Amino acid sequence: MNSGRRNALFAFSVVLLAGCNPPASRRVGDAPDAGGAADANAVAQSTSTQRAIVKFDPSVDHPESPEFIAGLSKTAGVAVRYVNAIGAGVHVLALDVAGDAQRDAALAAIAARPDVVFAEPDSRRRGM
Repeated sequence: MNSGRRNALFAFSVVLLAGCNPPASRRVGDAPDAGGAADANAVAQSTSTQRAIVKFDPSVDHPESPEFIAGLSKTAGVAVRYVNAIGAGVHVLALDVAGDAQRDAALAAIAARPDVVFAEPDSRRRGM
């Protein structure tokens, strides 16, 4: 292959690869700008999803139902989503909170319900 053709192929490859990488300010999954609307990245940084482990009283039939989860959200004062059951009336929930203090307040409110045995953050435990 002659050097002119090799240089042209190299230049074409560089241009092609440069077009494949979006600028750092725009990545896949970013919300499009909406003329004065709040920046999606700022909103995403102000809240995070933290998981909680909650054991419900045996009288609770369907803790995964949308109606029950809506009641938990109202009690907690934050968005609550059902994740899965891990056995014996114990379930994993996702809480959209602004930080540990809001998470702790939401879990205290959930734990105070008469149909809840306990509610605690889902975190890794490490041996001493």
